[in-house]
Amino acid sequence: MNIVGSKWFKVDFHCHSPASDDFPRDSDLPKCSYREWLLGQMANEIDCVVLCDHNTAEGIDPIRE
Repeated sequence: MNIVGSKWFKVDFHCHSPASDDFPRDSDLPKCSYREWLLGQMANEIDCVVLCDHNTAEGIDPIRE
């Protein structure tokens, strides 16, 4: 496939990983793993995420792995 012109990307410019205090949690459900979080982004066809965990950098390395 030869793309002519611009290619659009879906980008989430402000998201929180499971490490963040700002990550949505439901006390009735098990904690989301980093892998599950990333697969969820991919399932939503997000091409790029900007990780904005305000209180920690703990999620960066596990997500890279």
